[in-house]
Amino acid sequence: MTIKNDFKYRAFGVTNLCDNGHQLPFFDYDINDLTLVMYELSRIQFKHKLSKIYILKSTHGYNAFSLDKLTKEEIEKLYNDCKEMDSLFIAYSKKRCYATLRMGLDKELIGSIASSFNIYSKSLSHKNFFNEIMDFNITDNINFDNGNFIRIVSFLSNKNGILRSVLND
Repeated sequence: MTIKNDFKYRAFGVTNLCDNGHQLPFFDYDINDLTLVMYELSRIQFKHKLSKIYILKSTHGYNAFSLDKLTKEEIEKLYNDCKEMDSLFIAYSKKRCYATLRMGLDKELIGSIASSFNIYSKSLSHKNFFNEIMDFNITDNINFDNGNFIRIVSFLSNKNGILRSVLND
């Protein structure tokens, strides 16, 4: 098998891994029905007692995340309750034992779903990443850890990344 090397962009993704083995809930929807996405996220948020969920618009649908740090087992139960989420995203996340949200020029924070739950510790590293790298406006300041770990993955892509020629790649 040969791999074609004509990729135009270098893209990156942020993983949901935290320094203590916990993971953040990441969501990927390849549908353009925001009402349906918000309904499912609200249902999942209530059932699993998640704090605020942030919603991103992307090229082919929506992504979402919570800054709550859950165990791998809790993440797996949460994903099993998702009926509308992209099944390939769930399958790859289970196979790799972590989830990745592709970040790029197509991502825009469009809103959040408020919550009265605050039972989990939250990832300060991920909050800082989204605020400083992606220019999101996450102002929550309750129950954050003091972690300084975040894993970024890089991959070749044909869309929504940094031009390889700019990177001299």
